Amino acid sequence: MKKLIVSFSTLLIICTASINAYSVSPNETIIEFLMNDDVIKTEVNAENLPDVIKTALTGDTFTSWTFVIAHEVVNGDKKHYEVELTNGGENVIVNFDEAGNIFHE
Repeated sequence: MKKLIVSFSTLLIICTASINAYSVSPNETIIEFLMNDDVIKTEVNAENLPDVIKTALTGDTFTSWTFVIAHEVVNGDKKHYEVELTNGGENVIVNFDEAGNIFHE
């Protein structure tokens, strides 16, 4: 049992160290390939979101919410944006189509 705990602790330390060793500069684009080969998710800064989405985010609905991160999601010929917002301890992901309309997946 002692060997198991020591082995697990060592593995945990190695994993944590390798995760912390990788850093991304603010200008670097991250592309995540999901299980479905047709879906590509790309990180987008708030400034690079389409104007209709920026306008929606500055409207009354999201007044008390703070922008965290956004992703452009391309699935074949369809594109939408996932925008993560925070308000206190609550986080939500809001999905916008290219026209700035909110939709639920």
